[in-house]
Amino acid sequence: MNSRTNRLAKELLGMRQLKEEAALIDFSASGEAADSYVVTFRCKGLTLDAAGKPRIAEEHRIKISLTAGYPKWGNAPVVEQITPIFHPNFQPPPKTGVCTDTWKWTPAETVADLVLRLFNMVRYQLYNLGDPWNQKAVAWVEANRSKLPMDGRSWAKAAGEEMPLAKVASAPKPPEDDFQVRVVKK
Repeated sequence: MNSRTNRLAKELLGMRQLKEEAALIDFSASGEAADSYVVTFRCKGLTLDAAGKPRIAEEHRIKISLTAGYPKWGNAPVVEQITPIFHPNFQPPPKTGVCTDTWKWTPAETVADLVLRLFNMVRYQLYNLGDPWNQKAVAWVEANRSKLPMDGRSWAKAAGEEMPLAKVASAPKPPEDDFQVRVVKK
């Protein structure tokens, strides 16, 4: 088994674990050794109505494609909207692009990590107004910050038991005597 095939198998395993533990996230995989995912988020986010005005939607679908060079540096997953999502970092229709800061992507980030980041983007817990793709959505955010995030529910099935990304990524647990870093705000 080559390194790409091995990584794709680990990604699928991580996504299955996420699906088992998530109440608001579902997915299907296809392609060579699961190199393409369609992810469904069942949370409040925004889309546009027929008149072009933002409205709440409770189901959003995106596609994640893992390129032939994945998981090497410079070969970040490609994310596209299947259902139109109104968000500063999602291209407005008819385009389907999603800005996930691919220049920050490293091979250490798993597909499950990316899915959780996208979940937080869809529900407006995460957005970047400094380098947006949708200026109309930026104006909406600036006028409606008090309404954000759109959906305060955790992705995890049991309330209050949201897992850290490291666990979803199947990272090894640190030894009990490992030190911890604490950030203190002054």
